[in-house]
Amino acid sequence: MLPLVYRCQHIDASGPAAGNKYLSRSVITQLADYSADLVLMQWNFGKFDIYCEQQEFADEIVNGTGIRNFLLDIHTGKTTKGPGYWCSSIDNTVEWKKYYNEKIKSRTGTAVDDLEAMLNLQNLCARKNIRYKFFTHDDVNHDFLSDNKHTRPFYKEIDWNAQAFDSVRTMYESHESFEFDTSGQVREFHWVPNADFQYFFLTEKLSTLMAELGVESKTVPNLKTYCHAKTLECYARKT
Repeated sequence: MLPLVYRCQHIDASGPAAGNKYLSRSVITQLADYSADLVLMQWNFGKFDIYCEQQEFADEIVNGTGIRNFLLDIHTGKTTKGPGYWCSSIDNTVEWKKYYNEKIKSRTGTAVDDLEAMLNLQNLCARKNIRYKFFTHDDVNHDFLSDNKHTRPFYKEIDWNAQAFDSVRTMYESHESFEFDTSGQVREFHWVPNADFQYFFLTEKLSTLMAELGVESKTVPNLKTYCHAKTLECYARKT
């Protein structure tokens, strides 16, 4: 919804279920062809992003029964049947992924990959004189990243002052829409925040960054009302 609220050009280089490795590579790919005044990242730690080039393995994913049974073309951000990136986390519906999760996956190794991906993009933005800001989906475990001898060297190189906002989880859980539904029950946290929160994020959290860039906001009649109606619809389906 960014172009709805602000007078700017915007390229979305993200992808469904994408982790730091895919996100970093995707933005770097876009910056090879486009210039930018600002790169704003939502980093997602702990994901599993792997490029599947052999069709045999791509077919196993695409024909799987899990909710992550798709690959992403990093140049378009669209789904593909292969080759492409598999962005996933704990989906064990493919046998070799189940083996990886249970026998190979390492919290430390994954964290190193996450930090390295952040550092690659941070350094590229610095070299190209592009303003770089980020936030995260979940709160960052700074104690683990700074104490672990394998993650510490990467952690120290991250410009944590570039973090623009609290994590999505923290912002969302403190937003009034988080505990609202038609039955009065506390709403379970969802990975995709509701439309009320997304409107709040666009119009309030992003407004300072946009103003600093000289980007004008737009008045969109009934957008807030529409977002609230979509939120009510979401809750109604769950009751």
